[in-house]
Amino acid sequence: MTITTSTSASAKPMRNSSVELLRMFSMILIISHHFLTHNFTNIERAAHNPFDYAFLFFLRNSGKIGVIIFFTISSWYFIDRNQTVHASLKRVWILERELIFWALCCFFISLKLNSDAVGNGTVQLVSAGIRCLMPVTFVLWWYITCYVLFLIMLPFLQQGLIRLGKRKHIMLCLLLLLVFGVASLIPTSIMNPQTMTKYVWDTPLTFLYLFVLVSCYKLYFRKARTRTLVLVVVVSFLIAVPYYVFTYWLAQHGRDVSCQILTTVSLPSTLIGVGVFLLFERWHWHNRAVNFVAKSALAVYLITEYGPIRRLLWEQWFNADRIQQESFSSLRIIGMLLGIYAVCTLLDFVRRGLFKVTVDRHPGLWYERLAIWIMGVPRSWFLEKFILPDSTAASSKH
Repeated sequence: MTITTSTSASAKPMRNSSVELLRMFSMILIISHHFLTHNFTNIERAAHNPFDYAFLFFLRNSGKIGVIIFFTISSWYFIDRNQTVHASLKRVWILERELIFWALCCFFISLKLNSDAVGNGTVQLVSAGIRCLMPVTFVLWWYITCYVLFLIMLPFLQQGLIRLGKRKHIMLCLLLLLVFGVASLIPTSIMNPQTMTKYVWDTPLTFLYLFVLVSCYKLYFRKARTRTLVLVVVVSFLIAVPYYVFTYWLAQHGRDVSCQILTTVSLPSTLIGVGVFLLFERWHWHNRAVNFVAKSALAVYLITEYGPIRRLLWEQWFNADRIQQESFSSLRIIGMLLGIYAVCTLLDFVRRGLFKVTVDRHPGLWYERLAIWIMGVPRSWFLEKFILPDSTAASSKH
């Protein structure tokens, strides 16, 4: 096992376009999940036939797989490179610029289109504006806040896993898979999905769990065969079939039981998400256009998941109940999702153009200066004020 130091920007290799294509696909899965969860409370009731239900069932559960894929793409390249606190904080700093930009843009757009969705009264509007200036602190987007916390813990997590060694790292993975794997097969209506979402599913624990598993595979196991990965993905999908049949049968008999088996930590979704990533990762090709478009994938999430914009999108402009009443509803939904992705990507092209001539001329320069100042002036003052007097007094006694 070797941990390499990070390379300079000039030596940075071109990204694998198959992985970048998967990044875009995973974001489409995520927004399809949002479309469904923010419209339907019960897809078993909304579906008109088994085909509609199967399609809606896939859309609702595919978002969690999309989250796993999206995170795995980022974390995979952290594993065998030396991670430092300085590098992690610099990543957070650079990410924060994009977050604040889109938070403020979405805030002002929401004021123009539907001010009631932002807040009623001056106090609520001011509070919403302040949250836009500190999006991570106020959890404007749950994924971003969890990811930032993961980045802060990453250097310590990496060193801790390395010191565990191969045997204990594998044991930790087996325990995690046992706990989450067994729990994921229990219908969520029994497990209280609100509690699970708050304390397990959509928390930094999800990213720590995934990083422990993925890092163990990359550091200690040989590359799995393509046939093996395909089999793992197919079998994991088939595990969800009995739950699909069971919930559909119950819905036809007037009973509502939620069986959201594909969550962000469940065994089937973990195997599907990581397995699909490993399949794409071994297919190497390079296309500048694909890589260029894929850089805007995160912006699609930031725009569509900003609270007031989300309500405009899914409750007014693209209401699922209305779409389901129209002919070829499944094709309309797919076209709608692709259209939203395209529009958000074009908007982010504008943002990237503005950044290129402003803050991206020297990415992280302000952070570097701030870090130098923090390690310089305050540290010297602290040493002189609290540490040096004691050491001087001790030396004078001798």
